[in-house]
This record gives sequence, structure tokens and C-alpha cells, in this order.
Amino acid sequence: MEFPTPHFSKRRPRRRVPLPGSKALIILWFCNVRVRMLSPDAALLTERFTGRYRLDGREADFTERYTSIWVPDRGKWRLTDEQLSMVPQSK
Repeated sequence: MEFPTPHFSKRRPRRRVPLPGSKALIILWFCNVRVRMLSPDAALLTERFTGRYRLDGREADFTERYTSIWVPDRGKWRLTDEQLSMVPQSK
């Protein structure tokens, strides 16, 4: 089963996403989205995303890496595992 091309495969900003409490996501970019077929029945999706958020009146940038494993289930791809890691900011 072929894995579909992610619709956010190009650097595309997302804006003003409300988060719980006093934290607000100002902007988010998805970058370096890659799909690698591990077998006909397993796909590995990796990406990096960067953004800016506001917390208690202060703004900060962040970068994270995301990895997920997908397997086909009754004709559709289903997420089975995912992992998210913050990339340390250089000072």
C-alpha cells in the first residue's frame, strides 16, 4: 500500500494556534518532511518544525524533530508510534 504524500510537505506557515492557559503558538513551519517506506506495511515519517510562542507576555522560538510510524489498517494508514524531541537552542 502506497503512503500518501503529506499535504504539508513544503515550508508552509501555520498561524495563531490557541493553546491552553496563557501560552499561545504564534507561528509554526513544517520543514524537511520525509516519508521512508520501511516495508510494504510500514512507513516512517520524519520532519522538523520551527515556530514561535508567547508565554506570560514573553515570546520565544523553538525547533522540534518529529518521528512517526504508520501501518495500513483496513485500507487506511494508521499512526502506531510517535516521538517528539526539542532541539536545544544555541546561545
